[in-house]
Amino acid sequence: MKSVMRFWLAKGVIGYRIDAVPALFEVAMDADGQYPDEPLSGNTNDPDDPGYTIHIYTQDRNETLDMVYQWRAVMDEFQQQHGGKERIIMTETYSPIEIVMKYYGNGTVPGAQIPFNFHFITDLGASSNAEDFQNTIHFWIDHMPSNLNSVVPNWVAGNHDQHRVASRFGDDMIDGMNMILLSLPGVAVTYNGEEIGMDDVWISYNDTVDPAACNAGPDRYQYTTRDPERTPFQWDSTKNSGFSSGNHTWLPISPNYTQVNVEKELSDDSSHLWVYRNMTALRRAVIYKPLSLVTFTEQNVLVLRRSGQYLACQTCYIYTMVNLGNDPVTIDLSKQEPSLAGVGIYAVVSVSSKHRIGEVVSVNHVAIESKEAFVLLVDVSTTYEVIHV
Repeated sequence: MKSVMRFWLAKGVIGYRIDAVPALFEVAMDADGQYPDEPLSGNTNDPDDPGYTIHIYTQDRNETLDMVYQWRAVMDEFQQQHGGKERIIMTETYSPIEIVMKYYGNGTVPGAQIPFNFHFITDLGASSNAEDFQNTIHFWIDHMPSNLNSVVPNWVAGNHDQHRVASRFGDDMIDGMNMILLSLPGVAVTYNGEEIGMDDVWISYNDTVDPAACNAGPDRYQYTTRDPERTPFQWDSTKNSGFSSGNHTWLPISPNYTQVNVEKELSDDSSHLWVYRNMTALRRAVIYKPLSLVTFTEQNVLVLRRSGQYLACQTCYIYTMVNLGNDPVTIDLSKQEPSLAGVGIYAVVSVSSKHRIGEVVSVNHVAIESKEAFVLLVDVSTTYEVIHV
């Protein structure tokens, strides 16, 4: 396997995503050639359901962790020999947090740079409030290992096994979710289509291809299918959304592809895609101060604040504000930072916002509508006084 990794690294592969990594090793047979029975979970009576037992003998074995560490050594060795960018490992695991953190490394040797953080998927949904988001953010950060150098958090809101962000959180939260992910420190992982606001597509049983759903039968396939979030990417308004010139695609194209596609959104500077592009541009332009993340909530508004240098602003506060509630809220940012004064500049705004990039607002009176999201830049290297007339 290591030889296979080296082969593809030599071809230019920059890293590997290791799928279902906890199941790599299982306990050895006993002297009689038998495997021990795992304890029942009590969560289901279906013996074919993966959740029927607690997988103490078949998942997250120490051998699995050691194998990940060995793979990381292969990646580091290749970089030392050939130079270039760091080669990375992403590991997919929904294991308990204490186990997930071991995939980073053991304090002596490093492991995966990105053991996926799926808590935005497992712990949050359409009914989650601002405090839920704040708690989920700090849950990961607070558990990160302190005995490893250069480990960074990562944030995942969607993937090929989970319903799309727009379907889980609502179309009015597409920008808010992308802005949260791209404002947090570390690595933001975007599943293709989330940047343009694709949503789940209803798939009939006849068109279903997900093996788990096919095996479930026509009466129950919708409980297990992952096909709705796996439909072809929507590039433009042409046949098959520009994804294929064939007469048939693996899964049906979304019926909204003529309205939700890259070409159309690139021509509209207030689209979801442009919000995403503006966020990534800002992320690249700011030189963030390490460990500067501050989070707080007011009513149902989540506020993320980081510090950094941006263009001529030597010390800049970058506020990301997302109203998860159904009511407008007005926030005085100086309540959290008493020395704060002057104005903020809108750097990125959601498609639903009435504000425009470059507008200014008093930091003492920031109004945010329901489901609105934006980023404010506040220069704190020099203070300004706003005079109301």
